[in-house]
Amino acid sequence: MAKINKQPIPPKAEEHESPVRPSALKLIVPQTSPPLVSPRFTLLQKLVIATFLALGLFFSSPCYPDGYDILRTTPKQHDLGKFWTKSKDAQRRTLAMLIEMYPDYELYFLERDARLLGQTGLLMAKIEGDESLQKRIHFLNVSRANKTHPLLSQYLKQEGISEESLAQGKKFLFIDTGFVGSIPRGIMQRFPGHEAQFGVQMMVASPADHEYRSPFPSTRVFGTAFSDSYPMQDILEGAIDVVHPYASRLPKSDLRSDLFVVDPNGKIQPDSTLQSRDINDGEINPMKTRQFEEDLHFYLNQSSTRLLNTKLRDEWRKAHQLWQAGKKSELVRELEHWINVKGVQGVAMAFDLIEMTHTNLVGGFTLTPPEVGLPLQEINQNETRLRDKNLIPWQPRPCRRLLQNLTSPPPSSTVFPE
Repeated sequence: MAKINKQPIPPKAEEHESPVRPSALKLIVPQTSPPLVSPRFTLLQKLVIATFLALGLFFSSPCYPDGYDILRTTPKQHDLGKFWTKSKDAQRRTLAMLIEMYPDYELYFLERDARLLGQTGLLMAKIEGDESLQKRIHFLNVSRANKTHPLLSQYLKQEGISEESLAQGKKFLFIDTGFVGSIPRGIMQRFPGHEAQFGVQMMVASPADHEYRSPFPSTRVFGTAFSDSYPMQDILEGAIDVVHPYASRLPKSDLRSDLFVVDPNGKIQPDSTLQSRDINDGEINPMKTRQFEEDLHFYLNQSSTRLLNTKLRDEWRKAHQLWQAGKKSELVRELEHWINVKGVQGVAMAFDLIEMTHTNLVGGFTLTPPEVGLPLQEINQNETRLRDKNLIPWQPRPCRRLLQNLTSPPPSSTVFPE
């Protein structure tokens, strides 16, 4: 079937009046009555068709290639470099935490940067035969360019985020790489009164734009897979050294979305134009992207990886159960055990859980670093979940080690006394 290039709906047009550009093949296939059943093409026509398909694949395809396509990949090992090897470890560690610390949340991975994280979760669910987990994983393609598009509300409802689902008690966690959380916050602001049903987990939540401090938690277990010193790094250094390369170095199969369109079946789809190409997008190469997906499938399917994932998930599940049951002293002992036995990964896990008790985990007790034997550290906090950028000014300060005592922290941060 010929690919239909979609065109955005003008802001004043009704949904049923959305125009659709005619197929490029109509310019090539002779018009007959009745239509040809098996049209024959000349070599020149075949070359033109192939050119149109290639352009469509690289520049005009929807920015939302089905994330679930990874479930149909064949596990196959590829040698894709040391950075990718660390990325796979970072992804599985992160997913173990997300799955178990947010067991009653729908997990929404923001395209495109967090797509591989979501696909890691899908593969873990498939390999373990966990259908309930697979149903909790979603992909949401909202970018800086389309976050104010007139079709955004309808797109969110189509993807399961609506006043109706919130009224039914659904909870939603947005997962993104970094850095400040303006996109998930913009979505949350569309649903006032439901702040407690939303959460945001960033790989690095930081003042990376030098304007304000993000109120959302970071994921140190992600960065520690790349560097043992990550939990002790300044959060801005971590963003530059780890998350930016992760988001820009790995190949993508599509451009960044900058609009929404309605396809012939009436479904709202993210789409892109040539103008959406960004210098930070990295390599756009669908064939190479598939190699990374095949290798990820191979890695997660290994028995050694599955054993590691099971152990990590058990540890996070136990921690969440202790927090949920209000057993603070037992949880403190568990975190101390992580720190003493796991080393730098245990430190990262402890800091991540501590920060979650001040942000996304609602209705229970909070923890402080000194309570589990860790030095002072700034902990992001999220009291309203809908903070405005102007209310959280970023305070310039030199890069420093997070685990040192802080004497003059920014007013928007929380530093716990000794």
